[in-house]
Amino acid sequence: MVIGISVDDVDALHKLAERERIGFALLSDATREVSRRYVGVDDNDLSVPGVVLLRRDGTIAYRRISGDKSDRPSVSELLAEIDRVFGAPARAPELHGGYAPVERLQLGVALGGGTLRVDGSWRGAAAGGISALLPFGRHVLVGGGVGGEALGGRGDVDAALAARAPFWDDLAALQLVVRGGYSIGDLQGWHAGARIGLAFAMTPSWAFQIGAGGTVLDLGDAEAIEASLTLEIARLVRFR
Repeated sequence: MVIGISVDDVDALHKLAERERIGFALLSDATREVSRRYVGVDDNDLSVPGVVLLRRDGTIAYRRISGDKSDRPSVSELLAEIDRVFGAPARAPELHGGYAPVERLQLGVALGGGTLRVDGSWRGAAAGGISALLPFGRHVLVGGGVGGEALGGRGDVDAALAARAPFWDDLAALQLVVRGGYSIGDLQGWHAGARIGLAFAMTPSWAFQIGAGGTVLDLGDAEAIEASLTLEIARLVRFR
C-alpha cells in the first residue's frame, strides 16, 4: 500500500489529488506526530521530505531522508529497493498455489469437427482423441496419442512434437503440434498433420485449448485431406 503524508489540511490534499489525479491515499498529519516519528520536521514545522518503507509489524525496513523535494529516489530506484527489502513479487503461477503449467505433463481429451475431402468430394467430419505431451523445457513437448474421425470410421495412432510460446506469466501459451502416424478403418494408411492453438491454465491441475488444424492421409492409390476445429481439456500432472 502506498500512502502520502504531509502537514497540509484535508481540503488542500483533496484539491491536490484531483488536480494531479493521484491514485493513492493522501493523509493529513496536522499534529506532526507521524512526521516527527518517521522523517522529522524542519524549522518551519513542515515535514522533512522522505521515503519510508514499513513492514507489516510497523517497523522501518527502509528510510531515505532528503534535503529538499527534488532529492528523492526515482521510481526505478524505489522499486529496486522494495524488491531488495521485501523480495521480488511472486509470479502469477506462484500466487496460484506454486504450480507452473509449462513444467507439467499434459493429458488431453479433444473433441471437434470439420470437413474431410476424399476422392474429390467433401463431407462433414467429427474428430476426437486422447493425447499426452511431456515438456522438455518451456518451449518443446513430445508425446503421442490415439484418436480418429467418427463419421468416417477411422482410428489414428500418432506420435507428436510440439513447440510453444508461453505468455501471461506462463498461464497461457500459443502452441503448435506436428503429428504423424498410421490410420486404420475405412481410411487406412499413413497420415501427417499439424494443429495450432491457444492454451490457458484454468486451475493448478486443469487447462483448456482451442485449436485448428489439418491432416493429410495417404491411402495408397488416393489421398484425403481433413480440416477441423477442436476444443481440448487437459489434466496438468506434476511428474518431477
